[in-house]
Amino acid sequence: MVKIAGSAAPSPRPSSTDEVAPSSPAPAAPERGTPSVVNAGAAPEPTRVEPNPEAGRAARVAHSAQSAQLAQQLHAGHTHAGPTAHAHAEGFAPAGQSVGGPGPARPAASTFATREAGVAALDRDFGVRVRDGNPAFSPEELSRVHESYSRMSSPDREALRGLDLRREHTASAAIQQEAGGHGTLAGLYSPNADARPGTGERVQPASITLYDSAFPSGPQGRQSSIHTITHEAGHAVEGRRRDDATAALNGTIERRNAAVPVLNDANDANNAAVGTFNRAAREAGRNPGTTAAERSQSRQVASTQNAVNRANEAVGTARTPEALAAARTRQDTAVAARDAALGRMSATHPGRAATEEMVRASDNWGSAARARGEANVPLTQLSAEQSAARANVGRFENSAHVSNELSDFQRSTRTARGHEQPISDYGATGPAEDYAESYALYRRDPAFMQEHYPRTFQWFQRQHP
Repeated sequence: MVKIAGSAAPSPRPSSTDEVAPSSPAPAAPERGTPSVVNAGAAPEPTRVEPNPEAGRAARVAHSAQSAQLAQQLHAGHTHAGPTAHAHAEGFAPAGQSVGGPGPARPAASTFATREAGVAALDRDFGVRVRDGNPAFSPEELSRVHESYSRMSSPDREALRGLDLRREHTASAAIQQEAGGHGTLAGLYSPNADARPGTGERVQPASITLYDSAFPSGPQGRQSSIHTITHEAGHAVEGRRRDDATAALNGTIERRNAAVPVLNDANDANNAAVGTFNRAAREAGRNPGTTAAERSQSRQVASTQNAVNRANEAVGTARTPEALAAARTRQDTAVAARDAALGRMSATHPGRAATEEMVRASDNWGSAARARGEANVPLTQLSAEQSAARANVGRFENSAHVSNELSDFQRSTRTARGHEQPISDYGATGPAEDYAESYALYRRDPAFMQEHYPRTFQWFQRQHP
């Protein structure tokens, strides 16, 4: 772009350069906010882009607990989709002090003499990362976890891969409060679907936390642990794919939200530059010259300037890297032609100084348009990614934000003709806990389930052989 010094004073005449409307900042829908070359008139009021209110969309958190008096199991769960909580359940179940029989003896592969051996086995066999808190896992506790996960099928174990396995004495006061006074929390499945503002990185992986009461002693202690551990794993089997898809959606939302103010700032600068250019173009149009040669020179500059205007708009509204690169090439070509036309304008032309001022304003607008295009391209891409991520979440849940897995379980075993009751009192407190309780019994004592809950057994055998 050329730099030109001002010269002669203008004389008032009508403008032949098209006036340009300010661009509206791109809203959530990418088809809005497109500037265009228009005749002189009132500029439209720009519309600000707002961050997506879905940021922080979280999925279900499920808990399990054990009462000191009754060895009862307590599980509570809740689901969030967008900013609205869609379900919340809490309660406790005696569960026959352990639903079903004692189960088989522990295999040697799940028996660890040292903590280090258990940590390595859980990572190697299931992709589970042990994260000690206070206290650290003991070898016996890791043996119970490994035994529980070993009873799961290979496809189901995929729901464990990448999980953090945490150990704490007790739950925090806030989490414990959700127990509603029914017992001490024993376990917690956390989808951890939140993403960091700006980067969109997942705050932390999905996790299962086990507390002291998940590892009771006594003759039934091991089986009680296996039931609690497998119950929490059941929540992952039921919802992990949906939870991970939700975390990915949250990431795209946060990244898009971070790009919104960048585009808004670029829009503000672009609109200011357009306003300055329009004023300069009107002033230049008042001085087309008095001779036929001068008027011809003014028309050539105006015609080539209008081509620059269209190129600037194409640059500022580009939505893909390819479109932006093509528009910038078109912009450079149009600017070169306009500068050549200006170079042919006589130094004594009465509108020369005003025309040079218009060119400088046009060049400033061109730079602002490039900044807007460079902000618009990534935001458009992020909007597409967000739509794709939202559609991916929809692959795993229905319109009520219930996982397809849980919906089919309820429809097939609880609401169909000849349906069965939940296997425990706690399972009756909510569909997600019904699923997790049933899954725990299915993996811990399938023979007992087949005898007493044949319909539920058949569903799990079909879906999770």
